[in-house]
Amino acid sequence: MPHEKMNPSTEGPDTATDTPPEIKAALRLVESVAQALLTGRAPRGRKPLRDAIRLFRQSGLLEDAFRGQCLLAELEFRQDELERALTAARAALRLAEQHLNDTWLDASLELLARLNAAAGQHARAQEHARERVQRARRRGEGLTTLSALLELVRISWQAGDTETAIHTAEEAVEEAARSEDAEASSRAEQVLGTLLLRTGCPCAAYHCFTAALRNPASPDSRIRLLLSRGSASMCLGNYDSAARDFRRALRDTKAHPDQRLEVGTTAALAAAEAARGHEESNAARLAKAAKLAERAARRSRRLRDSDLERKVDVAQATAARGEEALAGAAQLPRSPREAAGALVALAKETMSETVVAACRREVEWLATLGQQARPYRCDFHVPFLPGL
Repeated sequence: MPHEKMNPSTEGPDTATDTPPEIKAALRLVESVAQALLTGRAPRGRKPLRDAIRLFRQSGLLEDAFRGQCLLAELEFRQDELERALTAARAALRLAEQHLNDTWLDASLELLARLNAAAGQHARAQEHARERVQRARRRGEGLTTLSALLELVRISWQAGDTETAIHTAEEAVEEAARSEDAEASSRAEQVLGTLLLRTGCPCAAYHCFTAALRNPASPDSRIRLLLSRGSASMCLGNYDSAARDFRRALRDTKAHPDQRLEVGTTAALAAAEAARGHEESNAARLAKAAKLAERAARRSRRLRDSDLERKVDVAQATAARGEEALAGAAQLPRSPREAAGALVALAKETMSETVVAACRREVEWLATLGQQARPYRCDFHVPFLPGL
């Protein structure tokens, strides 16, 4: 999936028998759009939703108008209409500010931060994310603060602000520990592990994901962690281990409402099986990988999600070309020694104790490998890694 998209939930207005028929119809429409987005589908029609929002405003049903604006922003975003999505999100923020509703304000700030980041407006995105963190802290809401911190991590990473992303992730792990919430701890550790993987420490990331999987977590978190650990295994060249994790995640996606998760996980499993098949020159495994990739492709076409289509493209390319497709355009270190040199340089540049410890652990692991004939894998493209 690309990252998780959150829609503000409401209890809905009073639907007593005296509610006008046009209001009832508008409420049904909004609910159908919400359900479609939740399950990974993107309804084509946006005008009916705009008409419903206009009707809610005219009728004084401002909570429903706010929910509709957020859904409209999500819908526009899913269909790659970023400017329209931002316009809808700004309208939601104005509604929240007019009525001084904390829940609405948090939801609209999260939405605007995410959409501005997607549009490449990183400074503005970070501004919205920081405001959300500050508001949650002022209210003393630990779990809301954690959610806001994790959003700031994601946006800072997208902005190329690695230092802020890592320090904020460390802060999120500390906040989660204070909350004594297993689900929150699992999510924070998954995000920190993802940063370690993306900074070139797949071995350290693998152990971080493994530790997080020992904590009780929701099915959604478990799927994310299995996809994350599988991605770390892909970078380490452990395709068999990656396939096992992707297979376990795929079983868990069967009961998940978001169909995109199943399709994305199927693509990940196809890529792992394909890389393994090419490595072993196993025709049967390659044929299985090709079938998995084709199944993911068929299902992704129905969901009309551009991020999902990119994952399927990588799976199909891997089925055809193996490791070469996984490496993509990345500049791979020529050997473990060269990779170790890059990690030492990273450790010297960073002020994060977490990254320094991870680099040290990674260099120790690299020392066990010796020289390899083929390129070191740790800079492989990891398209199946869940978003921050």
